[in-house]
Amino acid sequence: MPKSVSESGKTVDPSRNEGAYWAIMLLANFRRIGTKWQVKNIPSWPSGAPSRREFLRQKLTSIVAIYIILDVLSSGPPPDANVVGIRNQVLLLRIPELTSDELIFRVIAVTVYWINTYLFNLFMIEVASFVSVLTGITTPDQCRPLYGPIKEAWSIRQFWGTSWHQMFRRGIQGISDLANDAFFIPRGTLLSRYFRLTVSFAISGLIHFSADMSMRIPLAEAGSMAFFLAQPLGIMIEDAVQHVYKKQGIKFLRGYEHILGYVWLIAFQLWITPTWFYPPIRHMNPEKDGLLPFSLVSAIFS
Repeated sequence: MPKSVSESGKTVDPSRNEGAYWAIMLLANFRRIGTKWQVKNIPSWPSGAPSRREFLRQKLTSIVAIYIILDVLSSGPPPDANVVGIRNQVLLLRIPELTSDELIFRVIAVTVYWINTYLFNLFMIEVASFVSVLTGITTPDQCRPLYGPIKEAWSIRQFWGTSWHQMFRRGIQGISDLANDAFFIPRGTLLSRYFRLTVSFAISGLIHFSADMSMRIPLAEAGSMAFFLAQPLGIMIEDAVQHVYKKQGIKFLRGYEHILGYVWLIAFQLWITPTWFYPPIRHMNPEKDGLLPFSLVSAIFS
């Protein structure tokens, strides 16, 4: 490729510039979209990538809508500290004393928390995608949807591996593979499979644990590691159950297996999720630790 001359009169090597561009893009392209390293289960555009103009219109509409929804969901008063106390985080050993009020609150709180988390992650990616396409850094086809289909979340494994975002999967998977090989665990074995799975969730736990520390949550109360390390345990349980009933030749009517899976996933997350998000609720300062920089709801109704 011939070299060209820039406006300053200096010689420029286009191949070097192109290489630098793709190196930077690869660092920013967490899911490695469009490369041979593309992460599994990245959703595609249902009817093909939209035009640049349509993409920007969709993203701008989505950004405004998500901001309003997040604002509404986070504008309510915080719950009483006793309701989200340390004792109420755990559930398994307290089932006999569980009241209907606590159960209703737990269901509502966990549901709202996951909706908030889902939308906040989506909001950040929508803003980044809008800016990158607007400035010409990327094309709409490079900005695939963040989440997979919710209907595919019929198990804990499916939820994390297909329906949830895969932004950090490639990096975390690389570290877990390195740890596996460092311990000389043979690839393809059951031990290797669950070791890498556990290491992956442990890394996720450490990432979120740093967020706990930034919110000044006491070390003894931070629940991120407990939450994320419970996920591989749940996956091992569901794998074992599936193995047993398939080995026994048990067959479910079409769709019933997935219905049972949805129930299992919901029950599992209702059990463990408060361990993760009750501590931030107890220690957050609504005025300083708000989810959004500016509340439209508060401005309108104050």
